[in-house]
Amino acid sequence: MIMANEIVKYDNQLNQVCFQGSGITDNLLKIFFSIVAKARDNGLEEITISFDEMRKLTADNSHYTDAEYKELIKRLMHVLINLKVSYDAGPNFGEHNIFTGYDSSLEENKIVVRTTPIAQRLFNNLEYNFTRFELKEFVELHGIYTKQLDRLLKQYRHVGNYTLTIKDLRKYMDVP
Repeated sequence: MIMANEIVKYDNQLNQVCFQGSGITDNLLKIFFSIVAKARDNGLEEITISFDEMRKLTADNSHYTDAEYKELIKRLMHVLINLKVSYDAGPNFGEHNIFTGYDSSLEENKIVVRTTPIAQRLFNNLEYNFTRFELKEFVELHGIYTKQLDRLLKQYRHVGNYTLTIKDLRKYMDVP
C-alpha cells in the first residue's frame, strides 16, 4: 500500500525531540513521519498532502469516518504545532517550533502544513548528520517506544555501535 520509494530523511537534531508525554499515539507518529517524508528536499514552506495519500503512506487500513479522521488530524496537529527542537552549542543555544500552523479541509480532502525556517534546515539539502529510513518499514513497527528506539538506532547504524547511559535512555524514551 505504501509507495516503495518513500524515504524519510531528516537532520539528526529531530531525533532529540521527545514525543512521549505529548499525547502522540502510534498512528499519529505514522502521520507525522509521512509529512516528514513529503517535506524531504522539497524546499517548500507549505507541505500539502491529501487524506487519501496520508492513508496510503501510513498503511492506514482502518475505516475512519471523515469526522473521525478530522479528529485524528486535529490531535496530531495540536501535538505538531507544539513540537520544538533545541540546540546548545557552547555559547549559542535556542529553541524553535518546527511547524507554525496548518489548514485542512474535508471537502478538499487535504491538509496543508506550514513549516518554520528551522524545519527547512531539518528536512532539506542534507548531506551529513541525518537519519534515513523507509517509511514502510517504520509504519510496520508497533508502539511508540519501538519507533523511538528504531529512529535512534538508525541514526547510528553506520557507526556500528551506540552507547547510552540509563539516564539518557530514560530521558530519550520519556520513562521514569
